Amino acid sequence: MSDAVNFQTLTIFLFIYLGIFLHELSHILTVNRFSGKNSTSIRSNLCLTASQFSLVGSFIVPVGTLTLSNLVLGVTIFSGWAKPIKISKKYKLESVEVALVALSGPISNLVMACIGIVFFQVSQYMRWDTAQQNAQVWVAVNLAMAVFNLLPFRPLDGYTFLRAFLTSNFLYIVQTIFVGIIVCMLLYYFDMYAK
Repeated sequence: MSDAVNFQTLTIFLFIYLGIFLHELSHILTVNRFSGKNSTSIRSNLCLTASQFSLVGSFIVPVGTLTLSNLVLGVTIFSGWAKPIKISKKYKLESVEVALVALSGPISNLVMACIGIVFFQVSQYMRWDTAQQNAQVWVAVNLAMAVFNLLPFRPLDGYTFLRAFLTSNFLYIVQTIFVGIIVCMLLYYFDMYAK
């Protein structure tokens, strides 16, 4: 049982890092597309993507939250982040282009989740139990990354997307509404859990 849990935890870690890598790579490729740097080598893009990982956000926090949630709560909860992509002002991107750069990361996670769903259906049909479980984890990790990154708070992609179109005042209103929704959901969850 312990070996199975350790293997599942290792699988989640690998999927988290792969999901983050593809997320950040999508940002970089989109920036290159709009800035006219399509000729950038694949090696340079991969190295730049790897450089977005941070010691705290990409390693310590994911390992800590995943380990503590399993030990203390008995459930799998993970969190983490990479360094935000800095778009140089010399590229002079339009607001729509900045918004698309922000969305490219979450969209890549949604695409990966869709691929995972297809693989889950195939593995279910073929009765590949281990592959089926891994596909579920892959879908869950990528959906969680997409949803989390679309929240309208700095430095997440949702904030960058809205900032491209909204003034600071309107953005503050949107953030306040989201905080209210999150608080209400947490209160409802704890109320249901208490019963």
